Amino acid sequence: LPATLVKESWMLLCRSALGKVLYTDDRRPDADKLQASCLKGEYDCVLGDRLKINGTFREIVVFQPAAVYPEFVVRYERIFFHERFADIYKAMLGRQQRKKFTGATAEEKKVLESLWQVYAMPFKGRINKWQLRDLLVAMEQPPANEGEDLDATFQEWDTKQDGWIDWDEFFQEVLQRVKDGIGLYGCDQFQVVYEAMLDRRRGNKFTGVSKEEQQTLQSWWVRYAKPNGGKIDKWQLKEVLTAMKQPAQNDGKDLDDTFQEWDTKQDGAIDFEEFIQEVAQRVTDGIGL
Repeated sequence: LPATLVKESWMLLCRSALGKVLYTDDRRPDADKLQASCLKGEYDCVLGDRLKINGTFREIVVFQPAAVYPEFVVRYERIFFHERFADIYKAMLGRQQRKKFTGATAEEKKVLESLWQVYAMPFKGRINKWQLRDLLVAMEQPPANEGEDLDATFQEWDTKQDGWIDWDEFFQEVLQRVKDGIGLYGCDQFQVVYEAMLDRRRGNKFTGVSKEEQQTLQSWWVRYAKPNGGKIDKWQLKEVLTAMKQPAQNDGKDLDDTFQEWDTKQDGAIDFEEFIQEVAQRVTDGIGL
């Protein structure tokens, strides 16, 4: 998990007397030569234009302590991309759950893009897999591990296959995950996918669970079935049936019979294979229309 975030920060706002400035926009300047130009030459300070080179900031180096003095002590609270992003993502998920999601609002996109510029600044507007991991955690969709699963997720987001994730890739994947309901709690995410399959069945266009739906449901299943080692019990099945708008008539015989029907391996639990087969069959049979 990401390290604890320290929000309260302080900085000194200083006034500087620069004198004659030695400007450089070299990517790898000769530090000794620059220093000598100020201590033994005609210049008083060095201005390294990192803003031009890397899109970050301009760095000013002075060599006389008297040339700089603190003007203000500034206290401020940092707004972290992870937290603000999580808030916006949850807001979009809420609209999706109410079937009112048509995309990010102009304000949401503006805020995310502004924060992205800072978050992705170290790599010139792109992020690596470790930064993606932190975002996945903020979305409450952490990878199962930091090896194969994180790498696979990174490849999924990196649609340009250049080893990085840029703003366009990030934004499009986020919107798709909201549309797929990834991140909803309980059976809400499953309900979104199930209703989408039923919609295709109503139009006689259902030919099975799509690859995207399979991936979405697998991601949801990992979290939902985690308490029972990747399987669900009859009480979780009850929640699933309710989400499908096919609740058991009672918590006794009817729920038990339904559980036995889903538990084709007869091992006292329902795994993902049993689950997805029964769901697909119910959609094919038009149950829930």
